[in-house]
Formats: sequence, structure tokens, C-alpha cells
Amino acid sequence: SAASDVYKRQEANVVLHEYLHRYYSPERCPGGYYSANNLSIHRQGFKELGGFDQSMRLGEDRELCYRWSNRRGRFSYAPKAVVHHYHRLRLGILLHLHFLYGQGTAHFRRVSRRKGLPRVPISSPQWYLDLILQGIRTRPGAQGRMLSALLFASQVANVAGFFGGRLYHRLRESHSS
Repeated sequence: SAASDVYKRQEANVVLHEYLHRYYSPERCPGGYYSANNLSIHRQGFKELGGFDQSMRLGEDRELCYRWSNRRGRFSYAPKAVVHHYHRLRLGILLHLHFLYGQGTAHFRRVSRRKGLPRVPISSPQWYLDLILQGIRTRPGAQGRMLSALLFASQVANVAGFFGGRLYHRLRESHSS
């Protein structure tokens, strides 16, 4: 049913965020971050950092966390602080969202370099394979296969957005010079 399909796409996002938290939490990974949809920071520290970078449409949470960690700011994870989000994720919306996330990652990397922050490594092919396999590792049968297919599609869209974003800014910079 349509409702069931929406649920599967939402579940793919949940699995993806759980995977990102395990591997990219800022306590363990330089360049790691917490998503701003459930991020709390002391007001004084936020002001000292200059807040979110206003040039960033997406990836601003990652960039803020990266600046915070490079200033030796501490992070802590509060698993009981839960925020529930509901998005009617049709397939096209899911793919577009992850395309935009890819663009945000490209912009985050460019902004970080411009600010003199250390380069953030790109995840390995094994990392992406493990992410895609989360569906079949965590859910039985057809549900797991569908989840893995959605994770795969989301990452194809993300990579396309990343390289599309890089190309866009390179073309923009070459026309302005």
C-alpha cells in the first residue's frame, strides 16, 4: 500500500541516521556531526562560534560541529533526547533530499577548506557497502531487501549531488574569474 511504501522510505532514513551516528558521531570521528534536528549547544559557545554559517543551505549542522570540534569543544550523546519527525517521503522526495545532502557535503568541504579547517576524508567504499547492507542485516526477507535498495538509491542520489555540487561551484568560479 502507499502508506506502507512511505513507511519503508522513512525507515530507510532512520537506518541511515543510526548508521551515521555509529560511524560519524563527533566524539569518535574528526568531521563527525550531530544532525541539527536534534542538536543542543550552549548559547555562549554558539555565539563564540558565530552560529551557523549563513552561506550554507544544507550541511550547516555538520560545519558547525566541525568548527566546534576543531576548537576542542566537547560533545555528548543523550539517547533519551528523542525528536520524532514525520515526512511523507515519496521516492522522488527521498532521492531529491539525498541529492541535496550530497550538495551540502560538497559545500561543507569547500567552506571548511576556505576556513582553514583540516580536510575531512571521504568515506571508503567499504563504508558505503556496509551502509547499504544494513537493510538486509537488520530486517528479514523482502523488507530487508527493499530497505537495502532504498539505502543504495539514497547514496547514488547523494553521490550525484556531491559531484553535481562540486561541478556547479567550479563552473561558477571559472565564470566569475
